[in-house]
Amino acid sequence: MFSFSKKTYLIASLLLALLLSACGQNVKLYRKAEKEYKQGLYEESLRSNTESLKLKRTHIKAQELLKKNFSGIVASRENRIESLKRSGSPDIWDKLVNEYTELISLQKLVEPFNPLYNPKTGMPYDFQLKDYSKDLAASKENAAEYHYSKAMAMIQKGTMPDTQKEAVRELMAAQSFVPNYKDSTARLGEARKLAVKRIAILTFDDKTGTDNRYGGIFDMLTESIIGKLVQDKEAGEFMKIVTRSQIEQVLAERQLSAPAETDAAYASNIGSMLGAHEIMTGKILQINYIAPQKIHQDLKETDKITTKQKVVDEKGKKKKQDITTEISCEYTKFTKTAEVQIIASFSLVEVSTGRVKLQDTVKAEFPWSDIWARFKSGDEKALTPATQALIKKTEPMPPSEIEMVNTALMSLSDSIVDKVRNYVK
Repeated sequence: MFSFSKKTYLIASLLLALLLSACGQNVKLYRKAEKEYKQGLYEESLRSNTESLKLKRTHIKAQELLKKNFSGIVASRENRIESLKRSGSPDIWDKLVNEYTELISLQKLVEPFNPLYNPKTGMPYDFQLKDYSKDLAASKENAAEYHYSKAMAMIQKGTMPDTQKEAVRELMAAQSFVPNYKDSTARLGEARKLAVKRIAILTFDDKTGTDNRYGGIFDMLTESIIGKLVQDKEAGEFMKIVTRSQIEQVLAERQLSAPAETDAAYASNIGSMLGAHEIMTGKILQINYIAPQKIHQDLKETDKITTKQKVVDEKGKKKKQDITTEISCEYTKFTKTAEVQIIASFSLVEVSTGRVKLQDTVKAEFPWSDIWARFKSGDEKALTPATQALIKKTEPMPPSEIEMVNTALMSLSDSIVDKVRNYVK
């Protein structure tokens, strides 16, 4: 058991260690704050400075830096606010909300040290903190009204999804400043419904000249795009995909058949029948299959082995001695490659106006390669384990041509879906 004096000593030592650690950290934070101040990073300096004073409130240099820095920051922010008020900028209220929010946040950092007492003179220093809450509330109210008014203007333009989507964004902005501002919640629900685009995706045309060599890959590409977009919850907020069965039903009811090549008039006609806002048409332009090719490289590896051999010394006595011998092995390393490249183009056309809303060309590749090796001559013990494994490996076979095409096709559909997703957001 420790004696009382030993326990007291240990506690005192621990407290001293903690005190020294806090002092050391305090100095580091102050130096960091000082460096940031000299670099013109005033608000970053303020944050480091207040962390320093939390550890040692009586640090005079940290106190002086805080007083000098804080008054300059407030003056700078207030000057910026006055400039904004004179600017007449349309989004003045959004910017003022940010300025007042930052001012309040910065004051909260200093508030625990107000007043700040000089450890030598005992004289207090008052930071003269201001109440910006009313200014912030008024700015939020005006910002909400600004975005609400913009939303109303969008709603009055008509029921087209693009304008309604803008209205949704403006109403959400209004609510970010003042929750449930006026009737924004009800308006938001209505605008969300009208902002959803119905998009029909027609089967991609074959412009590859492959004479149906790859079967129904054009249907497969279309189905893949539809399936991925239907399952995409984020894109689904402003988009509804017309199913293939709906398209086929309309074609059957109107006794229409898909033409050899989809033109704008045909696409627009089908889109109108489906009640679609936009319709996607596309073409697979090229399918380039590079058949398996094999190249080889003759290589050599060397190593040293040590064996025990019987030798006769100068006195005629037999003994065992380590003998180091360099060995080598020659082998051939083979590399087999194959590749598929698919290029397609697509367009999203607004049915009511015939305007192209999105158009792009995409490319997908599926490169395949593998290696193996074969022994030529020499001592196989000179080979590394990795090379020995390559020699034991059977000659690899690439996926079939149709498998490679299908894999590249899925990558192609991913690229198209990404572009559509970004467009409808």
